[in-house]
Amino acid sequence: MSELVVNGDFETCDLTGWSAFPAGTSPTPYVVSDVAASGTCSVHLGNVPGGSGFQSGTSYITQRVTLPSGASQITFSVSYRAFSDNTHDYPYCQLRNTSGSSLKSLFSDLSNQNVWLTATADITAYAGSTVEIYCALFQDGSHISGAWFDDISVIATF
Repeated sequence: MSELVVNGDFETCDLTGWSAFPAGTSPTPYVVSDVAASGTCSVHLGNVPGGSGFQSGTSYITQRVTLPSGASQITFSVSYRAFSDNTHDYPYCQLRNTSGSSLKSLFSDLSNQNVWLTATADITAYAGSTVEIYCALFQDGSHISGAWFDDISVIATF
């Protein structure tokens, strides 16, 4: 087995290996050390819990990964925890091609569970391709919401 994601557990406590982008008034994603699915650190998108100021737009993180053609199975997984005072804002993760088109949606969650959940998908069909991991938070500008992402993983089995 081979892990293909660099720093998917964010245990460097920084965004090494990732590109981070704000959009609209949404803040740039950043690493925190007080909330994690495992270990010490995770990446946060959107408002801080109990914060003020409505944000609008989609903040996101990305990382390109080359999926080996000889793998018998390739699995994409991510742990996430979302909070919101509505069902309009939501976190989501996708596997995209290098042009930015979605190949597979891992999850899109409109709930306000504020607990760690894990989504997993088989992406073996894309073996031999360079793909982009895209995890984001959409905010409509009229609510307080945010999400943490941790343990983002793409594992190839040979």
